Amino acid sequence: MKNLTIFRSSPEWEPDLSLLESNLSTPGKLGYSWRILRDGKPYIKVGNDIILCCELQKKLIPSQVLSDAVQKRVAELEKEQGYRPGKKQLNDVKEAILLKLHEQAFVTSKLINVWINTEQNLLCIESTSKGLVEDVMKKLVRDFQYHGKPIEVRISVTAFMRQVILNNYSLIGSGLEKGSNLILHDDANKKQITYKNEDISTEEIKNHLFQGKVPKKIELEMHGKGVSFEIDENLIISKIDIADIRIERSDYENEEEYFDSLFAMYSCQYTEIITFLFGILGEVDQFSESTQEAAA
Repeated sequence: MKNLTIFRSSPEWEPDLSLLESNLSTPGKLGYSWRILRDGKPYIKVGNDIILCCELQKKLIPSQVLSDAVQKRVAELEKEQGYRPGKKQLNDVKEAILLKLHEQAFVTSKLINVWINTEQNLLCIESTSKGLVEDVMKKLVRDFQYHGKPIEVRISVTAFMRQVILNNYSLIGSGLEKGSNLILHDDANKKQITYKNEDISTEEIKNHLFQGKVPKKIELEMHGKGVSFEIDENLIISKIDIADIRIERSDYENEEEYFDSLFAMYSCQYTEIITFLFGILGEVDQFSESTQEAAA
């Protein structure tokens, strides 16, 4: 998993993996469903870590194919009627052609991984797309009776990034250090300024901040661990790079044991990234506070 949209599971929620079997993916089954991963089950469990795979199957109709078919039919109607079809007729033509093309279209598949750590009450969806994450979360609630909330922090990521760039926030002792990638947004001109593999604490970048430009994404590294990642203003972690995990396939008897070992190692690193990061930003304990508010 290279990208993580992070949720904190309710401490009371316990995953019942058998529930997922009510909506298993099969070839040609349109919509979202749970892909079988091992031994006829839609999950792999290694210790406190669980991996799921949500599959979205849909029919793909290239926009150019649709446009060409509509133009061809409109030209035929114009010739038959002696005048160009009106707006309503054009919509009817498009809908009829879309229905016909949909019957003939190929089914495409998109896989979205979901990682769960029951010890830390974490659930992460491997996507940076808000719409896709919302769709998968709806299926988790419906099929898995999931109960959790997006992570909330006390220090905004934008403010944190700004202070790191200006050297007003020291990462010393936190286990993290600045990377070399940064994206700034110029609200006035609606443009982005991207820095890649550069020193992101230069006077030029600081001046951009003083002029009102806003940091949107920054790269951070875990000190001495060969791990880097980017975090954006919405608390989405992306471009995770874990360089130090090196295990040989030949050391394992089969592919399942090899996968389980890799999965456990990567899960440990993901958990460490999240723990370090939200330790700095100060996570809001939403479940305890909501309980206290309800009691009051």
